[in-house]
Amino acid sequence: CASACCDAPPANATSTCSSNQCAVQCNPNYHACNGASSPCYADTDSKKCGPSCADCTQPNAVAVCNGTSCQNHCVGKQLSCTPANGKPECGSWGFESGTTEGWTASFPEGGWAPTSSTAKAFGGSTRSLAIRVTKASTWEISIEACSTGESISLYGSPYMSFRYYLLPDLGSGSLSGFNDAYINSYNGNDYVRGDYIDPLKENSWELWQANETGSPTVATRFALGFRFVDSLTWRGTIFIDDIQIH
Repeated sequence: CASACCDAPPANATSTCSSNQCAVQCNPNYHACNGASSPCYADTDSKKCGPSCADCTQPNAVAVCNGTSCQNHCVGKQLSCTPANGKPECGSWGFESGTTEGWTASFPEGGWAPTSSTAKAFGGSTRSLAIRVTKASTWEISIEACSTGESISLYGSPYMSFRYYLLPDLGSGSLSGFNDAYINSYNGNDYVRGDYIDPLKENSWELWQANETGSPTVATRFALGFRFVDSLTWRGTIFIDDIQIH
């Protein structure tokens, strides 16, 4: 190139000479990021998507890049939220991402924040959500229905349901003071509806029925709560996995 020899190009690119200056041109179906000439990434690379090289990865979804933007697909049910940046709101949480995936805990009398744990998991997964219990109290974990703050209808065809798997650590004391568990939906801070469930069984529970009369009920937040009575002698960890709202 003029009086200089250009360096060998990086993978998926060719060397060019323009105005006596060496440069690099990405091959067809590849692109550079943020105006840089190299390295070059496949147009379908879900971690370097489009000219801004956006990272499409998100928990509980298959990351897809259509060449210019993210177009992800939920592994389970997709909630009726407006997708942000091509990332839908998924109604299932497996905690395989190593994070709490948006779930937070409310402890009226103090307690441990939830964490992602490898100590116990349901089915073929390797992680679950772990909550340390240190005293008798009532607490709940909750998540926004849509990260954008939108509300979603609780009715559909068929009805919406709430499922999770409980994996308590039974190693210390007695769980006789483990009174009950409940699943709730909220519109703002107002309780909408929910059901009490047996906290020591791994089951599915129907939470909302589609044939109820009146205007459709909407929710902005979902919650799963547990009640421990004063006689509780057990101290340990509750593991929760495979939460699904669909």
